[in-house]
Amino acid sequence: MQSGSIARIPEKPDPNQTAVIWLPLSQIEDIQLYANIGKEIQDYTLKKRSIDLIEEHKL
Repeated sequence: MQSGSIARIPEKPDPNQTAVIWLPLSQIEDIQLYANIGKEIQDYTLKKRSIDLIEEHKL
């Protein structure tokens, strides 16, 4: 996130999208994500490596 940037719904949002917010990565596990990939997002940002595709049945 750049200083002063504002989280906003994109022009063509996912029809199931309910909100857009900026939050510290340390809080990502405190919110409900659909799909539940908060841990994978944290791991990626900490390790800066490619991640395996996440299959829906594993969520």
